[in-house]
Amino acid sequence: MGEKNSTDELVAKEFPSLLKGIIEKGRYLPDAIYNRDEAGLQYKRMTKSTFLAKKVKQVRGRKADKSRLAVLFCVNSTGAHRMKPLVVHTAKHPRCYNHLSDMKDAPVYWSSSKKAWITSTISQDWLLNCFVSDARRKCLLNGREFKVILTLDNCPAHPSFLDGLHPNVRVVFLPPNTTYSFNL
Repeated sequence: MGEKNSTDELVAKEFPSLLKGIIEKGRYLPDAIYNRDEAGLQYKRMTKSTFLAKKVKQVRGRKADKSRLAVLFCVNSTGAHRMKPLVVHTAKHPRCYNHLSDMKDAPVYWSSSKKAWITSTISQDWLLNCFVSDARRKCLLNGREFKVILTLDNCPAHPSFLDGLHPNVRVVFLPPNTTYSFNL
């Protein structure tokens, strides 16, 4: 709710025409326009409403579990290409995947960080090793040249140098404080 109240309305109104200009100038097709976003999942967190007294914040003798993971989703603007999600966890090879000899065989892209956050290093690795290969494969299957746009929101895990990492991938950053205020 705090983000919505701090929205920069002027920038939010100007950005769609700016993005449209980039798309038209580069002659990007709708299938070649991708958006990526992340979500955090606290999978062991207790519910806020319990049968405890109002003054008690947690069950005695129990510390609130804050186990979490982050999931990165990426899809093109037509919805025809939903990429395999990236899951970021604290474990490099969790016990539930003991049957896999390598995490590359998992049904998702897998990465790890100390607090299960998507870092700039993980963003860079995902862009070069996951996104580029998947987007290239999709373009080749459709008989098109590999030339795509990836839109990202503005956060510390999305450093500005991502735009120049690959010659066929144009990275466009959404302006700060505008994520909730416009529809493309």
